[in-house]
Amino acid sequence: MDRDSNHDSCLTYLLDDELLPGWYEDWVILEQHRLQNVRLRALLMHGRRWLERGEAEMAIEAADTALNIEPLHETCVGLMMQAELNMGNRAGALLTFEKFRARLTSELGVAPSGYLLKLAAALHT
Repeated sequence: MDRDSNHDSCLTYLLDDELLPGWYEDWVILEQHRLQNVRLRALLMHGRRWLERGEAEMAIEAADTALNIEPLHETCVGLMMQAELNMGNRAGALLTFEKFRARLTSELGVAPSGYLLKLAAALHT
């Protein structure tokens, strides 16, 4: 198996749910949190690589899974917006941004980062 197919097949493993669901012992909760962070970083890394290779569909799947793990993670939103743009879906990218901005404002009372604001502003031109 070549290097690229190894990377592509890892998405299957990254989509899996949490470790020992329903267990509430302290060590399990800590390990679940640690593994979710590892999954998130791996999904972002692979999503960026798929975008660079022109595989926006894979990047969207990675970004969507990452957003399910951490819905307020701006890097995940940026990845999803870039992947939507690469698919030619400007409206989808803008909708992703608007939903994120509304949730961020509602839950944390803050605005998105300058990077996301700049990316969204470019969609209006």
